[in-house]
Amino acid sequence: MVALLAAVPKVHLISGKAVAEGYGKVAFGTDKIETFLELDELIKGVPTKVFIYASMSDVKGRAPLITWRGVYMGRVSAVSGLHPAGNTFRPSSTFADPETADGAWKLFWEVANLQELAAADCIPISTFTGFGNKKPFASTFKPRGPTLIEW
Repeated sequence: MVALLAAVPKVHLISGKAVAEGYGKVAFGTDKIETFLELDELIKGVPTKVFIYASMSDVKGRAPLITWRGVYMGRVSAVSGLHPAGNTFRPSSTFADPETADGAWKLFWEVANLQELAAADCIPISTFTGFGNKKPFASTFKPRGPTLIEW
């Protein structure tokens, strides 16, 4: 079974959780269109798991961990780099502060049930295998964008 492994800055996850709770979903931007085309072809409209690495929050000396998860609900194409619903489904951190604001995207992937994992439930990224691969990720692997994984 396929799932999504993604890196999202922690600040966007925190503000995105409030959006998901209020509107039922949150939208994260990406330029990795091919990844989502492949994912959508594989899942055929059925929501699938998302495992999220909170980037920009590393603890030195610790192997990268999945600290958030959610359910991938689908994607929408950007309109002039923005979500077609404006900022409604976007984390407030993506537009509130020029230091954390993100740029113009090609598409947005939408996540429901976004939740932070308890410390005891965090998952080492090295327990996952890339979709179609035979070996798990290295203990130091950090996703730099959305990646398909075996689940």
